[in-house]
This record gives sequence, C-alpha cells and structure tokens, in this order.
Amino acid sequence: MYSSKDIKVIKAKDAIKKRPEMYFGSRGINAESICCYVAEGALILGAKETKIVQKDGWWFICADYDWMKKETAIPEVNENTLFESIYGFPEMGQNCFRWEALTKYFSDATLTTTNSETKLLSGSSTDRNEYESILGSIGNWGRVIGFRFNKNA
Repeated sequence: MYSSKDIKVIKAKDAIKKRPEMYFGSRGINAESICCYVAEGALILGAKETKIVQKDGWWFICADYDWMKKETAIPEVNENTLFESIYGFPEMGQNCFRWEALTKYFSDATLTTTNSETKLLSGSSTDRNEYESILGSIGNWGRVIGFRFNKNA
C-alpha cells in the first residue's frame, strides 16, 4: 500500500529531460518547438502578431502584445513566475502547459523585454549586451523573450 511518504516531488526540468519525447516528440529537446509553443501561447492570450527570429546563436520570440501581463485562469502565473516553473494552460486546452520556463531550462542565457525594460533571467552581463545588440535589429514589440539554446543546460 502506498502512502504520502512514497510520493516524490520531481522538478519539471528533470522530468522533461528524463522523457523528452513526451514533450517534444521524436525530435527531442529543440529550440524550434519551444519557440512555437511560446508564440502560440502569446496568440491565445491576445497577441495579433508574433515573430520568431534566430540570429547569432540566439532565439527570439516576439509579440505585438505583452501576453505575460494578461490575467489568466491560474492567478499565480505572471511574468515573475513563468520562467521558474511549469504551469498549466487551460486557455489552450486540457493537459496543456506554458512553455516560457523552457526558454530558461534549456539555455545558457534568457532575457525578456517589454517596452519599458529588459530583465536578465539567466546568463551574464555579456549575454545581455549581445541580446540587446541583436534586439535592436528586430524592431519594437510588446514583449520579446530571447534565449541562447542549449539542450544540455
């Protein structure tokens, strides 16, 4: 018979690395899937236009609307928590989840930008300088997430 002592809490990143095919299919962990699911989430939450850009080893997910500030069905989900853990995404459907945290889980550096500020979520000041240099050529967007993909991070 099982008891509560038998339940082990598993970190999301560890679970994904253990069974990547459950999340990414047969291609394994890849930046393209992360970008597509984040961009799709932005559209579901109100963006009208999204763009994915790969440049100089960086991946950028851009949207005309700051989807991360929109109130969602799960109150604790906000721009400060989205990169720390996996959250359900009922607006997308049953058994769906938000992919923003995967930009941080599988990268050497992750940053996000709104019209008013850039936040360094992981990485160094050198990464921030690279990010901002490339970001200037991408144009103005309501929200941008940029990450330097590393599936072994």
